[in-house]
Amino acid sequence: MKKSTFKVVFNRLKKLNKDKKALVQIESYLNGKRKYMSTGIRIEPKYWNDKIKRVKNNHPDYIKLNRLINQQLKNIEDFEFKQIEKNGNFELQELNTLNKKSQFDSGDFIAFCKESLSKNAAIQPGTVSRHLVALRRLEKYKNRISFSELNYAFIKEYDNYLRNEGLQQNTIATHHKTIKAYLNIAIKTKLFSADEYPYRWFKVKQIQTKIIFLTLEEIKRVEKLKFTKATEHIEKIRDMFVFSCYCGLRFADVRNLQNKDIIKENDEYSIETRQEKTGGLITLPISLIFNGKAVDVIKKYETDIPHEYLFPERPSNTTANTSLKLIASLAKIDKHLTFHVSRHSFGTNLASATSDQFLIMELMGHKDIRTSMIYIHTSKEQIRSKLKNTNWG
Repeated sequence: MKKSTFKVVFNRLKKLNKDKKALVQIESYLNGKRKYMSTGIRIEPKYWNDKIKRVKNNHPDYIKLNRLINQQLKNIEDFEFKQIEKNGNFELQELNTLNKKSQFDSGDFIAFCKESLSKNAAIQPGTVSRHLVALRRLEKYKNRISFSELNYAFIKEYDNYLRNEGLQQNTIATHHKTIKAYLNIAIKTKLFSADEYPYRWFKVKQIQTKIIFLTLEEIKRVEKLKFTKATEHIEKIRDMFVFSCYCGLRFADVRNLQNKDIIKENDEYSIETRQEKTGGLITLPISLIFNGKAVDVIKKYETDIPHEYLFPERPSNTTANTSLKLIASLAKIDKHLTFHVSRHSFGTNLASATSDQFLIMELMGHKDIRTSMIYIHTSKEQIRSKLKNTNWG
């Protein structure tokens, strides 16, 4: 009986990924047929020695990577021998039954995360950005991480690294949340054992931070700002910010709000849109909220020329937040303005006006009533502060 032959091949498809790297695979050949199995290793072509079919010694991790290749070759050969002992023969398709964990146990976790992210068509753009930031930070800590390394000790060391980098607790929690998300995917696809899940023992705490918001009087100061022709681009961002203060939509939802999402019936306006972050459908009767102030912004942008979006120019979040620094200065508001602040302003002022957590939950699209209760508590603190500073004569 013929035995399979195995060899290591690099960049078989002659194609590099966006990081200018290509995949290392193991080729199995038997009876005129070939089968290719991924090693999970991706490197730049300059690091590959095609003569000896291994990673060159100018790669910083060449010893480790070559050991991984050798180990995976051994795993496949051992699997073939076991199948022959068990069944008396061996066919290439039997490699499909090779335990996936043994293939990927030493695989590249970061590469797995990036591949999973690229294949997830349902994930929202904002979430993609957050995941990429977290993965870049993880890659900066260590450019290649095997699944077998992902234990309690590794997570603890990475947590210490994030703290030494000066990150705040909630930012650290967000980075852990990303790692947990991809470990859960790996568990579901049988690439990682649930018994080895490090977050069973390592608990991540998230602290409640003080909400920054604008009072209705401060929002009016922003509304009343005058702009010149040269600064009309800032005026449009001001209008988007004020609109968010009065309707509660996040920046991405304001930016992507289409005119078809705005419904007018019997002189009353409402918004029906799907939130980008949660995917939940939300209905906002904006004519009935804050005396219809959001409607005033809509009317300002209503034109005879049809546009797909309410705010056609659609600036980036970075551009918008940069302009908000100037807007805060012009309005003499000593607060760091972002579109998080506009949403918090809506929630807090709505809580002050209604004290109805279920209404807040409905209008802000919260999935958990505890999130809505944060605004109730904040509005009570606002009331206490006003009472303490009142001159009662």
